[in-house]
Amino acid sequence: MNVSGIKNDCVLCGACEAICPHSCISVNRHLELDDEKCTDCSLCYEICPAVHSLWNLGGIADSSRHYDADIGSYCSTGFAAPEEKKYLSEGTSAGMTRAFLNHALECGVIDATVVVETQGFKPAVKNEVNGSIARSVYLRLPLLKVLGELDEKKKYAVVALPCQLQALDNMQRRGYYTNVILKVGLFCGMNMQHDVVDDIKSVLRLKESNIKNFDFRGGKHPGGLHIETKSGKIHAYSKHLYKFLNLLYLPRRCFYCNDFMSEFSDISFGDAWNEYLYRYDEHARWNSVVCRSEKAKQLFEKGVSKGKFKFVSARPEDLKQLFGFNIAFKKKWLAMRILAANKKYLYRDFQSGKLGMVKQIFYLPVYCAMSVLRTVAARRFFKLLYPAIFSLFSTRPRK
Repeated sequence: MNVSGIKNDCVLCGACEAICPHSCISVNRHLELDDEKCTDCSLCYEICPAVHSLWNLGGIADSSRHYDADIGSYCSTGFAAPEEKKYLSEGTSAGMTRAFLNHALECGVIDATVVVETQGFKPAVKNEVNGSIARSVYLRLPLLKVLGELDEKKKYAVVALPCQLQALDNMQRRGYYTNVILKVGLFCGMNMQHDVVDDIKSVLRLKESNIKNFDFRGGKHPGGLHIETKSGKIHAYSKHLYKFLNLLYLPRRCFYCNDFMSEFSDISFGDAWNEYLYRYDEHARWNSVVCRSEKAKQLFEKGVSKGKFKFVSARPEDLKQLFGFNIAFKKKWLAMRILAANKKYLYRDFQSGKLGMVKQIFYLPVYCAMSVLRTVAARRFFKLLYPAIFSLFSTRPRK
């Protein structure tokens, strides 16, 4: 199987490693293929989200669900917060993902969950969802590779990004890993290549053996890059540094992704930047929530009735207002991003009706500039300025 054309767009989801019947694919920081073992069965190609990246989103429509072009298929939408205060102390955001998964475990709906651990940035199968996954991880990681290790007799949940859920959905349509019965999605604007971790350690002159905690979103809400050494020293930077690094380490596949709210999930969570919510509880932190399947909706409502979560119902328009830029970036500006990523054959399919001519002329230089920023040459140039840039975004140490 020739994977040379896929490697540039690989999201490192690990689905190909999990599905390969001959164990000839390895996914860590890069995709590696053993040509001698490969039989050209094409299973990896058929489920790859880098190949099938612009599918119709929203899953399969049915009478129990509504549909919105920006949000996808849904049963209900709103804002939620866990009642237990431990979720606030362990993480930076509200912690609804962990609270919901623990609720599913307690109800016996699932036996374990597949997640990414914050420290070490590695996929794991957990029987309890604790503080080890309390932080956001803004990296491409091979989460789905561990599916091959799952017990066929047990039921699992997966916490994943939109591209990973697309791969899982394609596997399940072919009859693979159907014991993953609960798909929990995360809102995702863009991601970063793993090289950013090495470069951050380099500019701060930190050795792996001396790092106690490395959090892309640590500290107090809304959080930021937060690194603690074993000697107790803390390097803290505002969340705006992440936005800058995102442009330099943006994976090519993110350039033409059109899924922001994890439309292939059963339920998806994101932040909720809405001061209005604090009228309900001034001490709570909130997450946006989109229930997409009836089973997830019933499980979520059971948690609300048991006092596990607070919930404020909201219209899809309320969520769209909060995430206006992200939705515009993912949906309305898709044609320009495809063209800037040099995916002209995809652009032809999406140019009609997506943007007016004036906006096309305006945004094309912007995305071409983004395309240049993510090159290795641009990264090398900005690395010379990293000490000054990191100093600019530095904040006082937070504990």
